[in-house]
Amino acid sequence: MFATDIQPAELHAALVQAVATGQAGTLVSARMHWQLPFTASLDDGAVVAVEMLDRTLQMTTTHWRIRRSKLGSLLHALGTDDRGRTLVITVNHGPTSEAQLTVFGNHGVVRLDRADLQWSGQLPEARRAASQSLQATLMDVS
Repeated sequence: MFATDIQPAELHAALVQAVATGQAGTLVSARMHWQLPFTASLDDGAVVAVEMLDRTLQMTTTHWRIRRSKLGSLLHALGTDDRGRTLVITVNHGPTSEAQLTVFGNHGVVRLDRADLQWSGQLPEARRAASQSLQATLMDVS
């Protein structure tokens, strides 16, 4: 469990630390469900989650499918890369802010569950940083 007011960089650091143990082996997929407060942008949350997981799994040539609910309170993102790895991200609105993150490897699983994430106010800044990182990655690939 994480402390309140955790920043995106702190969540990523916890994920990297958990993955660095090597117990999961080679990472092959990740699943993240992130519930944001009603005032937060689902798009901002999705961009931050995509960048964090894309960087962790070191995805290459990722193809994305995005779906939204008709009411705009739910967003699903499915990413697959040319090596068969997948990212599944669900971002929705709810009364509390929390996340469940599972990363699957060829030898095990890393779970970071029920993190109390109270950083909707910082999401626009986190999204800008994540977008810049993704753009730099795309420029490196071209």
